[in-house]
Amino acid sequence: MADATRRVDSFSPREREVLEGLIGGRSNKVIAHQLGRSVRTIGIRRARIMR
Repeated sequence: MADATRRVDSFSPREREVLEGLIGGRSNKVIAHQLGRSVRTIGIRRARIMR
């Protein structure tokens, strides 16, 4: 649990927003629309989160 917490703490505020969308079951396209970002940007942030 401590390792997971440390990893999430290392995320930028934007990555945390994307993570919340992913946890909510939203697609990259929906997250992008909600945050006013491009789908490509969300994909990049999602890739970092998954890494």
